[in-house]
Amino acid sequence: MKNAKCTNCGAQLQVDEENDEGVCPYCNSIYKTESAIKMYTNSTTNNAGVINNYYNQPGKEQVQKVVQLQVEPRPQIKTGLAILGFIFYIIPGIIYIMYVKSKQAEWDKKYVYKPED
Repeated sequence: MKNAKCTNCGAQLQVDEENDEGVCPYCNSIYKTESAIKMYTNSTTNNAGVINNYYNQPGKEQVQKVVQLQVEPRPQIKTGLAILGFIFYIIPGIIYIMYVKSKQAEWDKKYVYKPED
């Protein structure tokens, strides 16, 4: 048994050198035993990290590219759509409510009996 690292998730493993392949118990991916052992050896001699060793590109740029591919962009407010929504939905709604209130006031004056003081 030798120390190794999963080539997919980077988990530390104990592998049997006699087997050509194995399955990671953490992420269930298939790895080549030789690659997993090399990955463990490279990560212990290089402090740059497992991701850099795996992609053979030491440096922050490669790690950032990997992260950018895995993460969705943050949603942004579309200012133009927000303004259009305000103009076409909220303002007409306010105008309609004001119109109905004025009609109710007219109706109240006409039909509601208020005794004179």
